[in-house]
Parts: sequence; C-alpha cells; structure tokens
Amino acid sequence: MKRRLDRALPAAALALLLALCLGACWPRSAADRVGRALNLTISHARARVSTDSHGGLSRDGTACTVLQALDGSLLEQIRTDGRWRPLPMDETTRILAYGADDGTTSIGPYLGEVELPEIQTGYYRLIDRHSDTDTGILDRYSFNFTLGVYDSDTNTLYCCEVDT
Repeated sequence: MKRRLDRALPAAALALLLALCLGACWPRSAADRVGRALNLTISHARARVSTDSHGGLSRDGTACTVLQALDGSLLEQIRTDGRWRPLPMDETTRILAYGADDGTTSIGPYLGEVELPEIQTGYYRLIDRHSDTDTGILDRYSFNFTLGVYDSDTNTLYCCEVDT
C-alpha cells in the first residue's frame, strides 16, 4: 500500500502542476484581456471587435479590442482612476493614435491596420510598456504601449496594444 501511495503522490503533483500551467495559458475572454491590460474590472461588456496580429518568436504586432459597455460601472471606474485623462489627447498620444501631417512631413499613426475613430467626449490612457522609458516614446526605434480610449457618447472602450 505504501508503494502505491509513493507513486501516486508524484503523479498527482504533476497533474496539479500541469492543470495550473494550462489554466494560466488558457485563452481569456476579450473583456478579461482588456481588463488586465488597462487595470479595469470589466463585468458588463460585450466584445464588438477583436483583432490580434501578434505572432512569431518576437511576438511583434498589434492587438485591438472594442468593447461595448452594458452599464455605467466601467465609466465610473475610469472617472475615478487618476491615470485616465479626459479627451482631447495630448500631442504624443494623438500622434500614436491618429498620426500627424503638416503638409511637408508625416508621422504615424502607429496602430497598424487599426483605425481608431475620432472620439470627442471621453477618456484615454497611454501605458508605455517599453523598457527604456527615459527616451521619448516617439524618439524610439520600437514601441511597446497600450492605448485605452473610452467614448462616453457611445459607452465604447477601445484597447490597442502595440509591440514592435
């Protein structure tokens, strides 16, 4: 009996470890991914669009998710979180999202194939995930950032993650 128990314990521990690893890697819902990226608790929203071009060994690409909020809890979180800013966007964030063109030079946008609509009323949050945060984000050779934009008129949350 003792021998069977000695063999069963390592097998049970291995099975538990495997279950934990699979659970950590298991795909999450779009709302869960956006909530983790923007540090929000999203319980009453549905995904309208979700794209992700990340792939390969470097994991470069752009992911964008559009969530429709079904109640006011998301807006209340954003309003009370000091890291979200009311629109309009600052110049750097605007260039990242929409680009800039003065007739002679053009820069951005940096969201890849994603076209973020012009939003008049709402909030935005730019999270710089690059290791070199001392250099201005527009002066770098690569980008790692998350941009969240909440449209108060339509109760829509846009979350784009860029990794180059």
